Amino acid sequence: MAGRAARLVIPGVAAAALVLVTVLAVQNGRLRTEIADLRHRSIRPQAGQFVPAFVAPTITGDTVKIVSGDTATRQVLPVFTATCRYCEASVPAWNDLTHRVALEGGTVLGVSLDSLDQTRLYARQHRLEYPVIRFPSEAYRRMYHANTVPITMVIDGGGRVIYARMGVLEIDAAKDSVVAAVRWHPTGGGVRR
Repeated sequence: MAGRAARLVIPGVAAAALVLVTVLAVQNGRLRTEIADLRHRSIRPQAGQFVPAFVAPTITGDTVKIVSGDTATRQVLPVFTATCRYCEASVPAWNDLTHRVALEGGTVLGVSLDSLDQTRLYARQHRLEYPVIRFPSEAYRRMYHANTVPITMVIDGGGRVIYARMGVLEIDAAKDSVVAAVRWHPTGGGVRR
């Protein structure tokens, strides 16, 4: 009798162990996915995140304020480097957005991750039609999650990211999305009039 009971218990324990291993494998896969998502969110700008205000000189010597305090204002921030070919491919779209965003009451302010001399040369060579600044410190670059370029982000005057896009900005639908983000307002039906 004891031998028969042992023969019944061993397959039951093996089946339970198999179920447990399967459940743990599924949970492990979910955790890996969640960790990857958190890592992604921690290094890329995301709509809804808040970024700090700062004042910075443009490469021509003027001073601009990023995050004005007036939540109705919108700023489009193309973030780039002089050596990024994808940034270069985005320049025509960013220049076009300068005019389209102005019609909606917003502004475009480029943010270079390069030295001042490299940035001035790049702006001149590519005929950038918008003011260009640099982050005041490495800490601001990290807080804006500007780890990879090109980035196009729209922020409101309260520092909330309304729109964020990584990668080349060149197709009309992508530019339209930026303009729509500038136009969007959380009160009054969602669109500023």
